[in-house]
Amino acid sequence: MRFLISETEGQEGTATPGEMAAIDAFNDGLSERGQFILARGLFVPDSAKLLDNGKNICGITTDPLNNGSEYLSGFWMIECDCTAHSKDLALKASKNCNRKFEFNQLL
Repeated sequence: MRFLISETEGQEGTATPGEMAAIDAFNDGLSERGQFILARGLFVPDSAKLLDNGKNICGITTDPLNNGSEYLSGFWMIECDCTAHSKDLALKASKNCNRKFEFNQLL
């Protein structure tokens, strides 16, 4: 099974050196266990565009989807045989990054 672990950010900024070391160790552990698929950070929402081409609208805004104080700042895609274990991994990622995470299984 594959899962998406999405990181939320409540302030502009990057991880502290300690958080980065914990994230690197987390990624290394995922890789060693064959669970790592992909992980990436995202630019701040100011650089995002909202696109809508449903019904041939071809609408593009200069605003991101989420204009709130929290936004998606990064994600992991992982492979895991057990939903409970993948949830534990998401909790560990949240602790290492000191941020909230959303966790969901991929279809």
